Amino acid sequence: MYKASCWDCQDFYIRKTKRRLHDRKTKHFKAITNSCHASAIADHVTSTGQRFKWDHFDILAKGQSHTHCKIKTEDSTNKGIETHPK
Repeated sequence: MYKASCWDCQDFYIRKTKRRLHDRKTKHFKAITNSCHASAIADHVTSTGQRFKWDHFDILAKGQSHTHCKIKTEDSTNKGIETHPK
């Protein structure tokens, strides 16, 4: 489970993946350069012109069950963190 934050506003994206984080970041970046809607991050960047912190993705949970990740996301939401799943 990872969190990606925008440099220019308070928005961020929390998602889980089975892929390596580097591979997931590459997919988000390619979605931006190809102007496709395969990524909420790409949608944010293309619609606002803002930038994400590509070198500062935070790993929130690693190797945990789906239930653990769901609880972690709910904990984050309860603390005022906005999630943008895609």
